[in-house]
Amino acid sequence: MKKIRIATKAIIRKDGQILLIKFKSSERGIHYGFPGGGQEHGETLEASIIRECLEEIGQDVQPLALVHVREFIGRNQAPSTMYNEFHQVECYFECKLLSDRPYDAATVPDADQIGVEWIDIDKLPTLNLVPQTVGQVIASGQLTPVYLGDVN
Repeated sequence: MKKIRIATKAIIRKDGQILLIKFKSSERGIHYGFPGGGQEHGETLEASIIRECLEEIGQDVQPLALVHVREFIGRNQAPSTMYNEFHQVECYFECKLLSDRPYDAATVPDADQIGVEWIDIDKLPTLNLVPQTVGQVIASGQLTPVYLGDVN
């Protein structure tokens, strides 16, 4: 039986910017993503995003609200067959930074992670961001349904 992966992602804003992780991979080159990752068994969604932010950006956060839910069904979205069997549900939380440590204090950065950057929100629609749809929704400033669907 195939499993569906649950992941939490953080939307952290400050002064017209958003905090993103910078990645470099052979498949996508330089690209950006939201801090976060897989929920562990027995862990609440809020505990998951708190742990993931400490691991990936070295910061303590307070989840404020669940603002978006996005699905990624690989066979529908992926440009390659690499993700054909992958199905993930992502829960995006608006989060508040509680600490101000250097961003190189990440305890468990992702393998392809090469940095953490504040990016102007108005640049999100043209940024190589994964997923692009969430960046476009944030940049638009419009109220949207919480559930965004199977989008990339």
